[in-house]
Amino acid sequence: MSDVNQKIMERSSGNLVINPDEQRYYLGTFQERVLATIKIEDVSAKDILSLFKATLNKEIKDEETVKVKISSQISEETQMAFLKTAKEKNLSATIIEEKLSTSPFGIVIYTDHAVNRQETNLLMLSDSTMRDKESKNSKSKKNIFKRIFGK
Repeated sequence: MSDVNQKIMERSSGNLVINPDEQRYYLGTFQERVLATIKIEDVSAKDILSLFKATLNKEIKDEETVKVKISSQISEETQMAFLKTAKEKNLSATIIEEKLSTSPFGIVIYTDHAVNRQETNLLMLSDSTMRDKESKNSKSKKNIFKRIFGK
């Protein structure tokens, strides 16, 4: 009898959602599936769309399924620019209407399986990539001088 009562209570309160706060925070997906994010305040940053395109190209090569979620909190013009870019890459893109604005993200790039990335902020990822390239360049310069002067 309690099983029936439990089922009635579950049905009356809506579908059971696993980790709803995390899903609201990441525009309806789980944190472990997130590949990259762009915060709402960073969506209008200089060159963010070209950085978004480059990230999509990289993620398409690395992952089977890549999808994009776009927050309704950003301007419609910006939403359409990101939506168009995702569609050009033949990716599934969805504009998420947030009733309770709890997500700081304007864009979430994600996949359908767990990837567990520590850093997902697209601007931070691009900065670290640039630093890695600069350090490789400086190492190669040092090697040339070592070869010339033999030290």
